[in-house]
Amino acid sequence: KSFEAAGLRHLPGVLLGEIQRGEETLAPVGPNDVLAASDRLLFTGVVSGIIELARIAGLVHDSDPSYDASPSGQRQRRRCEAVV
Repeated sequence: KSFEAAGLRHLPGVLLGEIQRGEETLAPVGPNDVLAASDRLLFTGVVSGIIELARIAGLVHDSDPSYDASPSGQRQRRRCEAVV
């Protein structure tokens, strides 16, 4: 499905910043970009919006024990929360 058809385009308070597909990074993400199995989606947004992502079928949060958050060959990420 495309990013938009999957219902990931107009989420309140959340923006899909990039898609990691193997060694490739797709950014910015357009509404017609097609999602593939095993894509890693990097969202940014308000905490309440990020929490809502857990309710979308097919998405697995990187804190899930079955998700390998640091596969070999990919750059490392740091997550942080800031309140302004």
